[in-house]
Amino acid sequence: MNRIDATICSAILASAVLFCACGDPPADRRRRLPQDDSCRGLIAASFNRFIAESGEPFERFEFTALFPRHRERDLESVNALLPVRIPESDLPIDTCSKPEPAVITRAGRPSSMKDMVTLVDAGDMFVSFGEGPVPIPTRTFPDLLKVINGVIYTANPDSRLELIPGRTYTLKTTGTDLIGPFEVVLDAPDDLGDIRLNGQSPADGIPSPARDNPLQLTWEGSGYGDEILLETAWNALGLSWNFTCRMKDDGAFDIPADMSMLLNDTRGETPHEMSLTRIRQVSFAARGLSFGSFTFVARTAFLVEFE
Repeated sequence: MNRIDATICSAILASAVLFCACGDPPADRRRRLPQDDSCRGLIAASFNRFIAESGEPFERFEFTALFPRHRERDLESVNALLPVRIPESDLPIDTCSKPEPAVITRAGRPSSMKDMVTLVDAGDMFVSFGEGPVPIPTRTFPDLLKVINGVIYTANPDSRLELIPGRTYTLKTTGTDLIGPFEVVLDAPDDLGDIRLNGQSPADGIPSPARDNPLQLTWEGSGYGDEILLETAWNALGLSWNFTCRMKDDGAFDIPADMSMLLNDTRGETPHEMSLTRIRQVSFAARGLSFGSFTFVARTAFLVEFE
């Protein structure tokens, strides 16, 4: 090997040693590295029905889309501030949680006040579901607690956007410099139809089952692969209580007696409010987004008086 070759080999070896020594910073230095921003796409369409004592249901359709950008470490506090609530549970399928007092969580401020949570503009948005596209206007989201502002997409009450069970909804955006254009498609879920608790329909009056007996819930709809969340809320002993079940969407679910007997006896007080929610969701991707989801929710709520 001549002198030039030896010099080149020495230089390559020295570079390799330097790269290996500097490629992975010490642990204390890694902890000080700033965390990258996250930008999510959260789109939710929900049909809510409440069956009152009179049997006349109150119905409302809502559509909201927003694209929050924030630091990853602020995820929990940001979620508490956002005006979108997607029902979810980490319970195993076909199981229930034990009744417990509701925990009131207070939204914390993001880790750095100079880093505002921004609701990013995704361009013009349109939803089509068999007729012409319906534009979804933006409105300015007010500066909240000095940590979150930007734009939010909501359907006007007098818009043509509505829930048609089984209809395919196609959502498109034109995009901006920060978020690329995207298209996402989702079929609307069927309505829950005739709901009964131990054979009693809320439309015929407030059901009044015994707490220490099995409770049989039935509902309608095809429910291909969807899931149902049963949520029961009531006030007792000066506290707000809740009880949740996560179920396959197969039209029937039995709450065993050893679970129903744990529900508080509120005779003479405010009745329990029980709701069934059918959830359908699809994810989507776009330039500038770390995650995107389009969720359809069909929810029916009614009152129950346990004996």
